[in-house]
Amino acid sequence: MQVIARYGYTGAELIRFSPEEGWSVFDDENTRFRQVQLQSGAFDLVLGQRNSPEPYMEHFGVMVSEDRYQRCLKRFTSENYTIQERTNRSFFTTPFGVRLELVAPHHGGYRTFNASDHHILTVQHVRFAVQDPQQCSSFFSDALGAEILTQLHFERATDSSKFRPVEIRLSSAPGGSKSMMTTLLPGISVQVDHAGVQTTLDTRLSESDKNPT
Repeated sequence: MQVIARYGYTGAELIRFSPEEGWSVFDDENTRFRQVQLQSGAFDLVLGQRNSPEPYMEHFGVMVSEDRYQRCLKRFTSENYTIQERTNRSFFTTPFGVRLELVAPHHGGYRTFNASDHHILTVQHVRFAVQDPQQCSSFFSDALGAEILTQLHFERATDSSKFRPVEIRLSSAPGGSKSMMTTLLPGISVQVDHAGVQTTLDTRLSESDKNPT
């Protein structure tokens, strides 16, 4: 995966830093880290931090057909969920503390992909700890289609987490490069097991990892 950009706040202003600038830009005590964006072909991952050592998912995005988008728009509107329609993408608030980002053909951010875009890294599955796994499964399968449950897996949380990422498992092509960035963000690492052609992203942050250096 390649770093596309890093972002940080200087006062109230959000600043974009190029990949070449590295982490040293955050050595300045006046610059506060916000997020890092990584991309590999069709897969895009944005990691940020909050004022808690616990991992938290703010939103996840899916590209959908125009019909699927209109279906979601109708349903979310009828149930009075907040919808933010934008030029490049739209955000739909869910009852689980996570927002759903949808990108349809009419959005400026819509892209089409071919097989070569997926040969390095693809999402195998994402596992979340939630309060009601059955309710989550029903909600997202109804909104996005039953096939989404081959990638979104839900288990019952043992704490008060509404929508906590437990594991993000990625698939790496056997013929692809065996070198991969092992540290994406302090406290977040990727381990590649090419024997099983799987990549596991550990999103657990310790208290000492909250301020990257």
